[in-house]
This record gives sequence, C-alpha cells and structure tokens, in this order.
Amino acid sequence: MVKLLRNGDEVKMSKRTGETVTMNELVEEIGVNAARYFLASRSLDTQMDFDIELAKKKSNENPVYYVSYAYARICTILKDNDHDYYIKEYKFLNNEEVYKVLEKIYLFPEIVEDAALKETPHIITNYVMELANLFHTFYEKYRIITKNADETAENINLIKIIKIVLENALNLIGIIPPEKM
Repeated sequence: MVKLLRNGDEVKMSKRTGETVTMNELVEEIGVNAARYFLASRSLDTQMDFDIELAKKKSNENPVYYVSYAYARICTILKDNDHDYYIKEYKFLNNEEVYKVLEKIYLFPEIVEDAALKETPHIITNYVMELANLFHTFYEKYRIITKNADETAENINLIKIIKIVLENALNLIGIIPPEKM
C-alpha cells in the first residue's frame, strides 16, 4: 500500500468519485528517477508514505537528489581530470573515510546478490544512499585535486570507482544518474 502525501497531508483518493492519481501523473510531476527511487526504497511488505513534495525538492533532504548530486559532482570533477592513472602503490589514500568508502564498495556484489535473491530492491537504494554519504563526507574533508600529482591521481582513481558503483547500482533500479545538476 502506498499513501500519497502532499505538504504533509494525505492526498485523498476515491475510485467511486474518480479522484485518483495515476502513475503517469505522478511521474510527470516528480520525474521518472524520483518515482523509481522512492518506490524501490521501501520493502514490499510495509506501507509506504510517498511524500510528493519531498520527491520534488532539490535539496539533500531528498534521497534521489542527494545520490544524484554525488554522481554529478564526481562527473564534474572527472570532466577535466579523467585520465587513466596506473598507481603501483597507494600512499595518500590512508584515512578512515577512504577505508569506509572502500569497505562499502567491496560489499557491492554481495548487496546486489542479496537484493536479487530476496527480491528487495530497497537494499540497493539504502546502499547507494550510504555510498553517496561516504563520498560527500570524503569530498568535504579532503581536496580531490591537489598540488601533488600522485595524491590527485589516487583521489581520481577512488572517485572513478565510486562513480562506477553508483551508476551500476542506480541502473539496477532503473535510474539514470545525471552527469550535471
């Protein structure tokens, strides 16, 4: 069951009176990516409160916007710095934030398998939200492009990996992430 909310109030619907909101109308109002993300973000065995206004917000409160912004931010950085860097030994990516990102990325195949076997796509939406949060934390704390070429190369390789994983995870739930916002 899905309960639609608008500005915190339930959108009253009735088959008898013809007051309904079709999926097409919802997608037209909030966009296909938001509709897919919000519908995939809850377990099928729970009731869902679908906040239309939240789905339309262009702020970090909106999980679709938050995840999309992480992806777009990475694309913007890579636009001018998308080189293939072979690094024999990583020396600069040695902090707690990087370890958390790498642990999360390492779990991706397991997350996909778990979501597929249990037929629970909300596991993937939870995963991308956590990965986006880890990226934003890393981005706020450290410079990606630095004066040190080796450090920059390591950072670029890290965010390339994050981009690939975010894109693959979002594609699994039918979302095409924007390259700029």
